[in-house]
Order: sequence, then C-alpha cells, then structure tokens
Amino acid sequence: MVDTQDLKSCEVKTSCEFESRPGYQFMDLKKIVVWLIAFVLIVQIGYYFLFKNEIDLEKTNIIINQQSYTMWVADSDEERSQGLQNVKKLKDDQGMIFKFDESNNISFWNKNTLIDLAILWVDGSTVVGIDHLPQQSSNEIVSVSSPQKVSQVIELNNNQIEINKIKVGDKIAIIK
Repeated sequence: MVDTQDLKSCEVKTSCEFESRPGYQFMDLKKIVVWLIAFVLIVQIGYYFLFKNEIDLEKTNIIINQQSYTMWVADSDEERSQGLQNVKKLKDDQGMIFKFDESNNISFWNKNTLIDLAILWVDGSTVVGIDHLPQQSSNEIVSVSSPQKVSQVIELNNNQIEINKIKVGDKIAIIK
C-alpha cells in the first residue's frame, strides 16, 4: 500500500522535474525565433514601402526653356509600360523620357498614376503637343494620345508647364 506522504512527495518531485525539462526551454526558443522572423519581415516590408518611390533606371538630363531636368530613361517595352506608375512624389526637376525606335502615334493612360503629370509629345527635339494626365481617381482611367507621330514622350510634374512656360514649338536639348 502507498503512503499518502510518499504520494505527495512524488507529485511535487514530478512537477518540479516537468518544469525544468528541456522542452519548455525549447518552446521559449521557438517563440523567440518566430518573433525575430516576424520582426525582420516587418522591417523588410517597411523598407520596401519607404523606398518604393525610387526608380532604378538610367538617367539623363534635358533642358527645356533654360530649365534643367533629370530624367529617368524608359527605352524598353517593360520600362515604358511601367512608366511613373505608383510613384508618390516627383521633384519639380525630375521626370521621365520615353524613347521609341521609330516615330509613332502614342497613347498614355493614368492607371496607377498617383501624381498629376504633364505629357510633352516630342518629335526629334521639338515639342509638338502638350497634354495633362491627372492622377487616377477611383476607377476612372484617362487616356491621352499624341497629336501626330512622335519619337519621344516626356512626363513632368503638371505644374512645370506653367512655371517654365513650356509650349508647342519649344526645343528639347538632351545632355548626356
């Protein structure tokens, strides 16, 4: 027969052994690793959204009406189709130049465009047309087309047309 005193000491001993088993330490280590992975993922996602506005393309400089602009160059189909989509902010002296191998009638739309843009239709080095492309609001997509065949299209902040008095007939100088 078992003495109740022996049973109590056994229960206490078993309980103490259970808490000091390596499994509990392992569970704590698993929690730390999970939290560490979650932290790293949150930092990476935050970094992506913080620097998402950066465009990783070749740059060139252009001059319009004695005003210099730094332009990202979009000269492949993939780069041209991406354009300035999802760009949240554009400095007044920044923009994008879309270069085409041959002059064509070109259309642009404002899908995923988060800023108001001025579109300069350029043939050779002459501005042949100017349009405004508003940022996309809800599901409304706006499309603009070149007034004639063009070899280049320039996107600038919409305010640059008025500030620098850009008009049809102005010359564009590309500086490497």
